[in-house]
Amino acid sequence: GVDRVNSQVVSFPIPATMRLGTNIGGMNYYSQSLIFANHASVGGWIINNADPREDQLDENRYVAYPDPGQTPQIRIGFPVGYFDDVAVPMTMRWKAGEGPPIFALNQDALTDIIFGPTSATFTMPGITANGAPTGTLHVQFPGACTYFDCRPTAMEPDAYWHPVFIDHTSKFACVRTMDLQDTNDTPKNGTSPIWAKRGTFAGIYPAYASQTATDGSGFGVAPDILVDLANAANTDLWPCIPWYADDDYVTAFAQYVKENLDPGLKVWPETQNEIWNNRFPCLNIAHDEGVIAYPSEAEWTAAWYRASDRCKHVAHLWEAVFTGEDRKRLRNVMAWQLGSTTGTLATILDHNPDDQPFDVIANAPYISYNIKTAGFDYTDTAQMDTLFTVTLPA
Repeated sequence: GVDRVNSQVVSFPIPATMRLGTNIGGMNYYSQSLIFANHASVGGWIINNADPREDQLDENRYVAYPDPGQTPQIRIGFPVGYFDDVAVPMTMRWKAGEGPPIFALNQDALTDIIFGPTSATFTMPGITANGAPTGTLHVQFPGACTYFDCRPTAMEPDAYWHPVFIDHTSKFACVRTMDLQDTNDTPKNGTSPIWAKRGTFAGIYPAYASQTATDGSGFGVAPDILVDLANAANTDLWPCIPWYADDDYVTAFAQYVKENLDPGLKVWPETQNEIWNNRFPCLNIAHDEGVIAYPSEAEWTAAWYRASDRCKHVAHLWEAVFTGEDRKRLRNVMAWQLGSTTGTLATILDHNPDDQPFDVIANAPYISYNIKTAGFDYTDTAQMDTLFTVTLPA
């Protein structure tokens, strides 16, 4: 169960034997599922109704360098209680000398607003408190901003992860971070991520930079933060490795996981996501690279050979880091769609058949299960036990 006003976990026991994994969805300010304690971490900056320029942002993605007269705004994610029509007391904090900010949008929906020198409190109403959904809350600064935090007043001020999210995620055996890493969009960059430009815990956006950045920074949530998530939830980590990631980045990623993931947890690295899927740019990338690498093969056979080469190469890089006893913590993943009409798993595996670094074959599609529409009461322990031990495993 969850205290929706204070965003705190009350109790939600699930049997420890449950072995389901979960995909973590991407971040946005209108989501019903907040990942981070700071509700401003999903909102995004706006200057004159547009995204700020890169030269206006500091290393932590704050608008530290606005043009003269510009007043940056940031969106605030809705608190957990909002969608349950519960009013939630909130607190926001900023750096001395950079405020006070104002509510630039939908202030009329708020109550109990009290401003201090470096903080303010207010109450966010539930979704239909005024007879209609409350719109997105925008906070506007008079100039530069290099620190801002907004969260439920009852939440620990130094908490990084949203406690309700961690409680939910801890019920699963493994967390797959595809969306948090912007996996499906990052091939558009055409460049490798750069380890030194990954996001930091101090950043206002854990999903560092834009998906279209070409300077090595636009690759979603940093590996450091993904590892911290797995440790906080006590779940295995399933990261997706960008197609264009160079050997230095992949090795640094693997080394960080080896040294910082709880030794009782495993890592399940996968190259990209759904390489066969024509909705994502990686399919054409594999095709174009494949016909160059294998000009004598049929074009799509060449594409799958190239996919095989890339996935195996990444898997070997992880193996080079997880040696000896640590190899038991590594589960190299080869993912495919068994019903794909454009390629077969056999084509992937039979290419250089003596080279098989994979520990696991993962097949799509995945299961999506809406607890509310299925009639489950997630505050009822007996019903949730049935869901996770009988319904879903079946």
